[in-house]
Amino acid sequence: MKIAVVRNVPAGAPAGQEQEFELPDELDGAMTISAALHEINARYGANIAHYASCRRGICSGCLVRVDGEVKKACATLARDGMVIDALNRKKSIRDLICI
Repeated sequence: MKIAVVRNVPAGAPAGQEQEFELPDELDGAMTISAALHEINARYGANIAHYASCRRGICSGCLVRVDGEVKKACATLARDGMVIDALNRKKSIRDLICI
């Protein structure tokens, strides 16, 4: 499963650059986007900045854009080929975190 994350102001890369990560195919549809981001950080040392507040779909702190649609990262299953971006890139502090 390949997931692309739009890195907003990452070290050494221009803002808004997509970075692709590969996870085992058996994880396709088996974990949330939040869990996939944690897995990517653990496997690749990617240090993708993202919110992980309630982790139950209640608070909306983890809102991101997935293929252009607003989704809760803690309640949406990660799928092969998805592109994850900050909710509002103009207000992005770093990666998926916005003010």
